[in-house]
Amino acid sequence: MHLAAADGTKTIVTADTVVLAVGTNRNPDFHEELTARGIEYHVAGDSAENSPGTIAGAIHDGFWAE
Repeated sequence: MHLAAADGTKTIVTADTVVLAVGTNRNPDFHEELTARGIEYHVAGDSAENSPGTIAGAIHDGFWAE
């Protein structure tokens, strides 16, 4: 992953898993873009269909994501 800081510093990070926690509104169409690109993902927390949820539910979803 390529990261760019606000000061212009760039860093490359090697990772097996990346967790995105961004925005404040659910984007139900985002999964289509990830699927089209062949990116494996798991929906958790308030992004899940039965949201809004609780922090306990988000932790539960994250635990079961493989």
